[in-house]
Amino acid sequence: MSRNRLFLVVALLAAIVVVAGGFFLGVQPQLTAASDNDGQRVAIEQRNQQSRLELAKLREENKTLDAQKQALAVLHASVPSTVSTAGFYRELNAVAAASGVTISSITTADPVAYTSPESSADDASASAGNDAAPMPATDATVTAANFSTIAVSVGVTGSFDQARAFLKGVQTGERLFLVTNITSSAETSGEESSAATWTFGGTIYVLSGDPAAVPTTAPSPSSSPDTEG
Repeated sequence: MSRNRLFLVVALLAAIVVVAGGFFLGVQPQLTAASDNDGQRVAIEQRNQQSRLELAKLREENKTLDAQKQALAVLHASVPSTVSTAGFYRELNAVAAASGVTISSITTADPVAYTSPESSADDASASAGNDAAPMPATDATVTAANFSTIAVSVGVTGSFDQARAFLKGVQTGERLFLVTNITSSAETSGEESSAATWTFGGTIYVLSGDPAAVPTTAPSPSSSPDTEG
């Protein structure tokens, strides 16, 4: 091989090395960076699309915001964050006037910390020896720390129809009043139209996110329907 040809081969090899080095040192990093940027662009676009969907959902929900606020106000009045027996007494008086009965007594017990129905069901099952007792529905956010029950007894005088109207009124009123027992004693005859004394026993409720906001004691039980609690 002549010296000139040898120099040409060496020059070609050197050129190949330079080109290859330039590719790996310059072009390849740029290609990698471009690929990474493209991946980031796709990820950002996906996040933007998700944000657009969430924004559209919020816009739709905002259209019902007023209705949701009204529903929340109804629920809050149904189970308030304080004992609020004074308002409950006023509601009972209004229902009594509308139904034609006369309230003879109202008594309210001290608030009692909530006990999960699961515990009660477990105790009942253990006592009865029945492991297949159905479990009531519960909510983990409702606990003894933020939920209280208040036993209530309301005595009224009136006819059967009047007492029934009163019962319907208190069970569909603003404050949730769960009536669990009813007793009656006729004052005249056994006819439905005759006057009788009716006693409705049940429970009202207090729900508060702050346990300190739920008093541990209620107003002293009173026989006066106009007593402020």
